[in-house]
Amino acid sequence: MSSEPVTDIRPLVVLDLGDYDNRAVTYLRNIANDDRAFDGGPTPRAKLVHLIADQIEAQAKPPRIPEPGLWGVVKASTQEGGYVRRWVRDGGHENAEWVAIEATMRREWDDLIDPVLIREGVES
Repeated sequence: MSSEPVTDIRPLVVLDLGDYDNRAVTYLRNIANDDRAFDGGPTPRAKLVHLIADQIEAQAKPPRIPEPGLWGVVKASTQEGGYVRRWVRDGGHENAEWVAIEATMRREWDDLIDPVLIREGVES
């Protein structure tokens, strides 16, 4: 153990919102979006409310699943469109080894947003 004194102490706030976490985030973001400065930009108060909403969202969001093996299938969206698609892992390419089942799209694992496991693949 280190014998150096602890100098950076930050308070830990845990909010147990139960089933209201998603509604709370939406509510806070709406409040922040309505709070505009004279120039149309966000006020300091709005920035703070957005930060609180980000923290609640991060606390309530489940951790990202590990990348499935070869021929694994997930449901996920991408930045380009908000559509949730099914993706299968295709090991035949060095880059963009995830292929959309319903479309002709290839992406890398990190490009898939909030993937949900449908079927685990084989070990790669």
